[in-house]
Amino acid sequence: MQVQEDVILTLDGVTVNHLKVLTTISKHLFYWIAHYMPSTTAESYGAAIEDVICVYRMGGFQVVEKHCDNDFRAAMDRIAVLQSPPIHMY
Repeated sequence: MQVQEDVILTLDGVTVNHLKVLTTISKHLFYWIAHYMPSTTAESYGAAIEDVICVYRMGGFQVVEKHCDNDFRAAMDRIAVLQSPPIHMY
């Protein structure tokens, strides 16, 4: 577990049967999370990402990098800066 303590997340939004879902997968751990999105505002995405980060924290992991496209940049920049240590965005 110590080898994989630092987590790199890749995230994207998908639509399945008209339902919006935020998907994340962690590099090296290959842990996949799908989070239902009732709305697609920056605040909703921010809350969903905070939930995902909490899941990893409860498991003893620390998210150090996020890889996403510019659609998520507004929500992610705010969250990345508030984390200790800050999360790097790519």
